Amino acid sequence: MKKSPDKPLDAGKLRLRAEERLQRRRPARAAQPTPIDAARLVHELQVHQIELEMQNEELQQERARVEVLAARYTELYDFAPVGYFSLDREGVIRQANLRGARLLGLDRSNLMQQRFGLFVAESDRPAFSAFLQKEFAGAGAQSCELGLCKGGDASMWVRIEATASEDGQECRAVVLDLSERRQAEAQARAAVVETQRLLALSERSRRALLSAAEDQEAATRALRDSEQRFRGLVEQSLTGIYISQDGAFLYANPRLEEVLGYRPGELVGVRADDIVIAEDLPIMQAKREALRAGATTSNYEVRARRKDGAIIELGVQGRVLESRGVKTTIGMAQDITEKKRAEEEIQRHIARLKAAFAGTVDVTMRMSEMRDPYTAGHERRVSEIAAAIGAELGLEAQATEGLRVAGQLHDVGKIAVPAEILAKPGKLSAIELRLIREHPQAGYDVLAGVEFPWPVAQVALQHHERMDGSGYPQGLKGEAILLEARIMAVADVVEAMSSHRPYRPGLGIGKALAEIERGRGTAYDPAVADACLKLFREKEYALPA
Repeated sequence: MKKSPDKPLDAGKLRLRAEERLQRRRPARAAQPTPIDAARLVHELQVHQIELEMQNEELQQERARVEVLAARYTELYDFAPVGYFSLDREGVIRQANLRGARLLGLDRSNLMQQRFGLFVAESDRPAFSAFLQKEFAGAGAQSCELGLCKGGDASMWVRIEATASEDGQECRAVVLDLSERRQAEAQARAAVVETQRLLALSERSRRALLSAAEDQEAATRALRDSEQRFRGLVEQSLTGIYISQDGAFLYANPRLEEVLGYRPGELVGVRADDIVIAEDLPIMQAKREALRAGATTSNYEVRARRKDGAIIELGVQGRVLESRGVKTTIGMAQDITEKKRAEEEIQRHIARLKAAFAGTVDVTMRMSEMRDPYTAGHERRVSEIAAAIGAELGLEAQATEGLRVAGQLHDVGKIAVPAEILAKPGKLSAIELRLIREHPQAGYDVLAGVEFPWPVAQVALQHHERMDGSGYPQGLKGEAILLEARIMAVADVVEAMSSHRPYRPGLGIGKALAEIERGRGTAYDPAVADACLKLFREKEYALPA
């Protein structure tokens, strides 16, 4: 398309060009002589007509250019893979693109004039308010990560990056959905925009150009201003932005060039396959095939090689647009190398904490066993039996792990019972029996101050309760007893009856299972009892050594 001039043609030059065109149109043979005045008038009319034709040609060219630019800006803004918002000082939404409306679960028309904070998870609203105040206080570009409530559903994790407008009355924000990588917490950074207002300005400019020729200059100036601002928005973004077609870059903003170590313009024509390392190519190619099969968006992480040979981690989000039968991908790519390192360090730290926790539980269990050497290994065996019963009942791995921990600590209250009573070979007196029966409460008192992710203290308190209320120390019945405590009660009886005690030899697994079968539905939870019997009798589960 021809580039339109910055201002209308000079009147003198336009007349000279019109004169030349008129001379070319005149026939070779001169017309019959006419009066001089009439001839001059005809000549002037013809020249003026040609001037009007030439002006109309220029207007049509400018009009076509405006329509192409407006369509391009609309596609880039509304179909971007991130949400764009403009917020005022009170956090009220003034503008939003289609992606932003989808993130919040409402039509765009219903979002306007609503406070953005209403969509923020309640626990994160103070952080969002502080973030907004800091932005309007002139602290420069700000970013935060928080949860959003989508249409009243459960929260999704997003990253917001914003900056205040030049007049300080609006905050332009980019919202990036991080829900697929929520376990990693900190995610992508986004660019700050005011694209909706700029597109509206472009639309008004286009209509002005179409409505009257005399508005051409003003509309063209406004359009150029809009284009310059939009280009500044993309090229000054803190997030890498690209446009690709058939796997090759058509455009890459300065941030993406910086991330990959290329000079301005060098990425154009480069294929993504030549940047992503060979081991991760299947990941990208699978996402590409999904897009060809009809998917409209893709999110993935790959390792890429910078121009200088360094390997970095990239988080990529893309969206496919189709214009005039041609499919183009618009996407964002961000360097997540440090984030991945932080995630790996967090996982190592969690593993160390788990090991320390397991060691602490083991030490506590061994201290309890030292008080009662005749029952050494009882807590460990009960924990294994309880975990096996829990798995047989279909409990999740996290719950069975809780049973294992609770089993190791269920008799910790025996540290409050004199060792001579625990090791007494004969029958216990009433006072001694009462002291023994106080160990569930003592165990609860020891464990209640520890913040476990499972009801360990309650299991210690309730593992001698029975379904018919005949247990101790509270005489609880039925569903009032925790499921974990009901499982622990069965595991405790099976292990205790099968093993040796100071006052009797071991009775064996047969008599232990017979006791569970006898007390099914009265002393013991029927579902738990059935799971235990099936485990030993049908699946040939053996007592832990």
